[in-house]
Amino acid sequence: MKDTNHPSRFGFVKRQLVQLSLLLAIATGLASILNPISAHADTAGTWTATGPMPSVRWGHAAIRLPNGQVLVAGGSDFFSHDGAFSTSAALYDPISNTWSATGSMATPRGGYTLTLLANGKVLAAGGANWSGTLATAELYDYTTGLWTATGSMPDVHIAHTATLLPSGKVLIAGGVNLLPGCCYFAWLGTAATYDPVSGTWSPTGSLAIPRQSSTATLLGNGKVLVAGGYSRGGVFDIAEIYDPAAGTWSFTSSMLGGPNSAPGDGILLPNGNVMVAGGYAPYPGTASVELYDSISGTWSFTGSMGVSRALHTATLMAGGKVLVAGGYAPVAGVISPTAEIYDSVLGTWSPTASMSTGRNSSTATLLSDGRVLVAGGVDDSGIVLASAEVYSAAPDVTPPVIACPAGISVPCSVDLLLPVAFSVTATDDSDPSPTVTSTPPSGSLFPIGQTTVNSTATDASGNHSYCTFTVTRAPLGFAGFLSPIGGADTTGGSFASPVRTFKMGSMISVKFTASCGGSAVLTGVHRLQAVKYNDSTSAGTPIDATAQGTATTGNRFRFADGQWQFNLATKATGMSTGIWLLRAMLSDGSQHSAWIQIK
Repeated sequence: MKDTNHPSRFGFVKRQLVQLSLLLAIATGLASILNPISAHADTAGTWTATGPMPSVRWGHAAIRLPNGQVLVAGGSDFFSHDGAFSTSAALYDPISNTWSATGSMATPRGGYTLTLLANGKVLAAGGANWSGTLATAELYDYTTGLWTATGSMPDVHIAHTATLLPSGKVLIAGGVNLLPGCCYFAWLGTAATYDPVSGTWSPTGSLAIPRQSSTATLLGNGKVLVAGGYSRGGVFDIAEIYDPAAGTWSFTSSMLGGPNSAPGDGILLPNGNVMVAGGYAPYPGTASVELYDSISGTWSFTGSMGVSRALHTATLMAGGKVLVAGGYAPVAGVISPTAEIYDSVLGTWSPTASMSTGRNSSTATLLSDGRVLVAGGVDDSGIVLASAEVYSAAPDVTPPVIACPAGISVPCSVDLLLPVAFSVTATDDSDPSPTVTSTPPSGSLFPIGQTTVNSTATDASGNHSYCTFTVTRAPLGFAGFLSPIGGADTTGGSFASPVRTFKMGSMISVKFTASCGGSAVLTGVHRLQAVKYNDSTSAGTPIDATAQGTATTGNRFRFADGQWQFNLATKATGMSTGIWLLRAMLSDGSQHSAWIQIK
């Protein structure tokens, strides 16, 4: 656990690991430089203490397990006089808000990485202890609570990055090798991939710029962005892209804010951009925040944090918001308890409740229920912490803002039903992609006339907003029945005053013209019905008309001589003496009627 026979190595390792925490912290005693913060402060967020971890930890790692618990392992109580690296591990249960011990690692280590594999096991890789920098790796099985050794890396790594690739392999890149003796070390550009199936490592292409304390983010295209960091030449702003298919690295554009090291994690936002916030820079540290666009390969500034900070945590929460907490404030020379929320939709920051304890080099883990667990670290007095806190965001009670079309007018068509596409949009201050549903949905088949569409927007918190609009389909133009009937609809007579009288058994020529958009309608299936009325309100069963002669075939109008014609055979149709309503049913669903009398 601890090597007391090598005091020079103690001083060297301490100096180098402290660098990971306090690199370039030269601005003690100065006031923090505040940047503008948006007015919609998220002050309703709260922090709640958990039970203490079984031991103090700094330089540890944490990860959420498939069962919802959080594994915290390794690290050191290094800031005490009798510091030691640890093999111990603990589990946090979000339901009971308590910690319990689990199996210990085989090797004490700090400054290493934990990666959740696709098979549910956790890979611990690299780090350092009193024997120097490590190449060893171990696997934790949460179903048994035990660690087992796996293949060692081709090279030693501490302060490196670890990224789970889409293939299920793990990419380890960069870091530093703490060499024997006082104050000697070598920065690494080497990289390797771990295959969980074989349990072995394979070297892959090396970074062009050796670096430690950089960010690594898996992009939506499956490539990995590594940005910033620190090496023999100091802090720098250079970024590189790893292509897993080729196993090679290539330069992309450099960060705009200048050299940067130990920022918060590179966060992949829901829109595909990567956010990098704060970090060390040549005096005095930075509050700036940059976004990397993987499509254009360029960086741009977004809203700045309210205070400069490094070695803080950054956690993507629901709704595309990012919680930044704690860290070292290089300008003021203090370890801060403050926290801020970044809204990736608005590109702005707002303050939220502060932690009960200022801490840097802690871990932050998103819980299954959307809360964030921050554990361990070092406080402003140099004390390594066993405490942990859970952040709960302010309840979102604001519904999305939904926008419906003012109304949609659809031109006439011979079709009975016509597909109509429309767009209903919604925005939300907490959810970048609220769900929008419409009844009937866009692309549905709409009849003629007016149809009301009801739309609902729902955000991630279950808040709803509503809007309605109408889709109005114009019918085919109909100028009325031609002679010998004449009239239709409002001019088509009535039960008491039919427009024409015909003899029983005669043939009635029913004719009309239809138009759409100023042009004659030459297509469509138009039909004819006859309905007998005993009085103005008592209608019989509609009868499909039977045709006589060549004007039509079956119960269909025929287009001839610029007219739609139907030679109605009164006897074959089953018409008797009395008052009848003739009804032309056009293919678009519109209907036009005229009253006649049969004697």
